[in-house]
Amino acid sequence: LLKLGNRLHREKNLEMAESAFRKILEYQPDHVMALHFLGVIAHQTGNLEAAASLIEKALSLEPDYAQAYNNLGNIYEAMGKPEIAIKHYRDALVLDKYYIDALFNLGIVLRQLNEMSEAEKIFLKCVDLDPKRADVQFEIGQTYQKLGKRTEAQIAYRVALDLDPKHVDARMNVGNILTTLGKVEEAIKEFDEALKSDPKHIKLINSRGVAQRKIGMFQESLQTSKIALELDANNIETLNTLGAAYQ
Repeated sequence: LLKLGNRLHREKNLEMAESAFRKILEYQPDHVMALHFLGVIAHQTGNLEAAASLIEKALSLEPDYAQAYNNLGNIYEAMGKPEIAIKHYRDALVLDKYYIDALFNLGIVLRQLNEMSEAEKIFLKCVDLDPKRADVQFEIGQTYQKLGKRTEAQIAYRVALDLDPKHVDARMNVGNILTTLGKVEEAIKEFDEALKSDPKHIKLINSRGVAQRKIGMFQESLQTSKIALELDANNIETLNTLGAAYQ
């Protein structure tokens, strides 16, 4: 049943996976892995309170379950409780200091709390552990960008793009940095390349509109913003970009 539940979960058949794990609990109510995975599924289906309760029960039975601490951190992060999430990510790392997923998640929450220097250290550890993860390179790039380290940010984004040429957000951020540096034509090329992979990415479309406006392409900027407006008429960034183009 455990193997079946795991396979169904990997295949994203959450309803059937949940049935398999619940069947385990009929035979063994304190089965730690079944409780844990039921908590993960509850998180994936938006039932955060149940998710936290199930994983906390699993941890009460098996306190050395690093993956469960990491997933509990994810749940509290989704609940909007970043300080509790940080505690659980650190609990996971006490058990396994090389647990890259917990490090990665910790870095993201620290950056959200504006703990930039600490986030930078965490993401650099992630890079040391696995330099070939595009998501890690992207996150260290975002952290560098918020720290004002544009050169380092560009390098990290370029590495992310070498690893995953269709990483739209990395290419968009490269374009945004180029726009800031006044290299607007280069930036527009990056935006156009990224839009091939995700033509409905509103933030990307708006970035293109801003760049066009900066070099006097006002009509083109208007047309770009109108594309974003058709996708979401209430997007504040789009309305602001469109207003600036009209101005």
